[in-house]
Amino acid sequence: MSRRTIFLLALLCFALLFIATTTYAGGWATITVEEWPQDMAAGQPVLVRFTVRQHGQDRGRLNDLTPVIRARNTSSGEAIEVQAKSENRDGVYRAEIIFPSAGDWSWSIQAFSMDQPMPILVVKEGEAPRSATAAISPSTATYIGLAGLVGTAIALTIALVRRARWAVVLAAVCVLIGGAGFASASASEQTQISAESGAAQMNPEEYGEVLFVSKGCVTCHINRRIEEEFVPFSTEMGPDLSDYQAAPEFLRMWLADPLSVRPAKNADFPMPNLELDSEEIEALIAFINLERVK
Repeated sequence: MSRRTIFLLALLCFALLFIATTTYAGGWATITVEEWPQDMAAGQPVLVRFTVRQHGQDRGRLNDLTPVIRARNTSSGEAIEVQAKSENRDGVYRAEIIFPSAGDWSWSIQAFSMDQPMPILVVKEGEAPRSATAAISPSTATYIGLAGLVGTAIALTIALVRRARWAVVLAAVCVLIGGAGFASASASEQTQISAESGAAQMNPEEYGEVLFVSKGCVTCHINRRIEEEFVPFSTEMGPDLSDYQAAPEFLRMWLADPLSVRPAKNADFPMPNLELDSEEIEALIAFINLERVK
């Protein structure tokens, strides 16, 4: 065997050793988007929060990073880049993104050694629907309505007892305040329902597929339903879920609190608690339990 061949083999072994060391000793992390963005409009700010976990572990939440979000309009090629900031919570970052134009936007989050592509975001023209957080809360509006009713009752009592005209005027004002309060409460509740059901624009299986990528599941699990462009790196630490199916009751327990099903001491890389809400859990169950991949 020539010296050149020996040198090339040694170089190859060194490269493989470097990759393995990087992968298993600290070179990878999972990126979990806390809430999937909904109802986006050009020119309107969108808040994105995400968590970075080294090796996908809660004990490995990474602070002091400078994550970057990059996005590109798939039609015009227009591109933007935003740096995320720490939220002073372990491994949690936030970024406010303003998409300058409507259309389909591809985007990714780069943090630690990872550059995780995310599912396409659809940005609409015009103003975004008013969010529930921007409107007055239903409970506050209800209190205003009740205060208006109480004020009306007191003012009418004074008007009847003392025959004071100012009390009649005050009663009329209180009626207007109470009516406005109850009307605002009703409108706020409808807005909140609309905002919270943004995922209803997709069926559960589609939403589950989006979450499988945006929650970072693709970093540890293979699922052949996921397009390769969203899986730039996979550790295969978890089981292949392409043909996996399980009882919904078991998956609900697993996704809600993985460590209660399989304690950390029984796994080298235990699945973290992603703090999924019930809608996200049901969507992931629907996606995981789809018909087996042929």
